[in-house]
Amino acid sequence: MYSDNRHPTLKASYLAALMEYAIIFNDNLDGIKWHPAGLDDATAADMLKWAKTALQSFIDADTTVTVDYRSDNTTQDPDIVDHLTATISADHCVHFADRLKSVDEIARYNTADILAFDFRRVQIDNGIKSINFVPANPNAMIIVNKDDAALFDGMNNLLYASGDSYKGVSCFVLNSKMELTDGCDVYQENNKGLIVRRTNKQVTYTRNDIDGLKWSTVTIPYAGEPTVEGAKLYSVASTSLEGSTLTLKLQEATKAEKGKSYFLRFNGADKNVKISNTSSNEMFFFPGTDNVCSIPLTVGDSKVATLCSSWQSHQLADGEFALTSATVAEAQADGGNTVAPFRAYLVAENSGSITDAKVDFGDNVTSVDQIDVNNSANSRVYNLNGALVKVGGKSNLSSLPSGIYIVNGKKTIVK
Repeated sequence: MYSDNRHPTLKASYLAALMEYAIIFNDNLDGIKWHPAGLDDATAADMLKWAKTALQSFIDADTTVTVDYRSDNTTQDPDIVDHLTATISADHCVHFADRLKSVDEIARYNTADILAFDFRRVQIDNGIKSINFVPANPNAMIIVNKDDAALFDGMNNLLYASGDSYKGVSCFVLNSKMELTDGCDVYQENNKGLIVRRTNKQVTYTRNDIDGLKWSTVTIPYAGEPTVEGAKLYSVASTSLEGSTLTLKLQEATKAEKGKSYFLRFNGADKNVKISNTSSNEMFFFPGTDNVCSIPLTVGDSKVATLCSSWQSHQLADGEFALTSATVAEAQADGGNTVAPFRAYLVAENSGSITDAKVDFGDNVTSVDQIDVNNSANSRVYNLNGALVKVGGKSNLSSLPSGIYIVNGKKTIVK
């Protein structure tokens, strides 16, 4: 490669020129036909092959997980295949790089476990006039450069970086409306959180298939005065504890604090609930963890439990209980119960101190749920006729018919 140990030979100069050209012009070298007249075709072809190998090594060196189009037998346009690369990070974000020549390329990365698509490092080909696709995860965030936002017109959850940060977490600006769907996790950038300025854009959260439910919990990521369709919003006003029965007295809420947990009382007519809000430049956030426990439930001066928010699917542990009017939920050692995103759950201050919960909406309509039973494997459940119907405290009582049962000497309602 060197003629005198100091100066490169013609083929070495050609190799260096290929590498410089590829990096400067973001080109994969597939279209290179020219080579210096002093090189024969075979030697020039070898230099081109070496340049491509070195270039790919350079690209891969900065990736965590690189998705390679050529890893299966699907038929792709080679010119498209060799341009786009992407890194899938630990927080389930696809970071695109290099050159996007066709919107079809995005489909390879569009799976249900992807929570965000980051287009900030990709060069979008001039031939692409618009980009619009349906994320497999409906809550996925689309992150772009501000100057490219117009190309994504019509897409929900479109963000661009604002250039500032809050407590070390990058802030984004919402460029379109945001629609959040129940049951799907939300992106947490670098597992630190996601902070978004709304800038007069509407944010909507929808919960579907609520038939048969009287009430449930909800965690709202944004502040303001939300419009709630299909239900009324309630907050905890006071707490009382009688024996091991916890009663939450609720009051109707007209305003919501971001990240706080609330109760939804369904109207019985609609099958869906929609919570929407629009506010000028108000920030909202997802905190970077799957849960936030921020509402202490006290009796007198003593904290007896905490109401926690779930942002991603949360597996219940001992002493943690789901709250809903339709199911009996207890924490199981085998991880049998989880709380879906945008819900709340209860954490008892002391294990075994709470076995029943009542939710009082203030108009003598009270929903009662058995939320835990004794953790002993020898717990016995009897019906009102005195017949033994179940043994084992770790079993979920929802398998029993609706009715009143005696669990470890205490009356328990199963709906």
